[in-house]
Amino acid sequence: MGSSFTAVAVGLIDVAGTAVQESVQPAGAQLSTRAVELMKPGGSLSQEIERLRIAALRARLLGYDVAASRDFSVRRLTRNLVLLNIAVRRVARRGPLDAAGSRAAIFVARSYEQLAELPELDSVSLRMTAAVHYELAGFQANAATMARLAMPVRDFSTDGAYNLPELASLFLQRRFLACRLARPTQPVSLREDLDQDALVAAAVRLAQEALGNAASYFLLGDSAVIEEAAEDLSIARDALLDIGAVHDTNLIDGLRVLLPRLQATSTWTALALAIRYGRATCAPLGAASDHQEHLTAVPSANSGPPR
Repeated sequence: MGSSFTAVAVGLIDVAGTAVQESVQPAGAQLSTRAVELMKPGGSLSQEIERLRIAALRARLLGYDVAASRDFSVRRLTRNLVLLNIAVRRVARRGPLDAAGSRAAIFVARSYEQLAELPELDSVSLRMTAAVHYELAGFQANAATMARLAMPVRDFSTDGAYNLPELASLFLQRRFLACRLARPTQPVSLREDLDQDALVAAAVRLAQEALGNAASYFLLGDSAVIEEAAEDLSIARDALLDIGAVHDTNLIDGLRVLLPRLQATSTWTALALAIRYGRATCAPLGAASDHQEHLTAVPSANSGPPR
């Protein structure tokens, strides 16, 4: 368990740590050659994922130990998936994914979904990563299902505050009203004099508040709110990255990457485009119609008095 967990932890820190470098990448960044090679059908990574899928299926149907029946290196598998994770998020930060980027996102999502079958790894974190990549690829139903599987939603009558994975699960399931109501209401302060545990708690609460604000955008359409949410997620991600909180950093970074795509496909964006299109296409017709009515109302010089 130690070496496998370390591989995942180090890899996820690398993923989150690329956020600053990726922000200065040139527009139109594409998948690296190495990433494309990893996804090649019949390649070593594809074969390892397939063997993991078969081992997990045998474990569910026949009760075999999935960890004992595997014949591949989990460390190598997670390292390769981390590289793909970095590549997909780098491209997603530059704009909508093209066909190659979507295929890579789906590949990463399905791979993390299979990796979550290993009992020694953090299945919640891996499934939430899979949900983020399903959403990046445009597979909303798969993302919602994976988020619900990773962190089932509690009844609101249950006592206790919602943690970050639970709020992220609500958000990815498009349960925006529940996400808004479940967000923390107390003010958050990331003061430098906080100890490490208190700083982690404050950063997580800031991310939770940001998700609640982002949910408010999808309910009310206030673009300023989602911009504030994106900024708060970036602040929380950077704070947790400095501390080394691996799984929370990775989840927040994925949600931050998702926000522009979710906003671009939201009802409010579609409505704004429809209004803009209507004004552009109907205004000339309306002006011509008004002009024609004016001409009809003015009698010609040869016409007699109106009857």
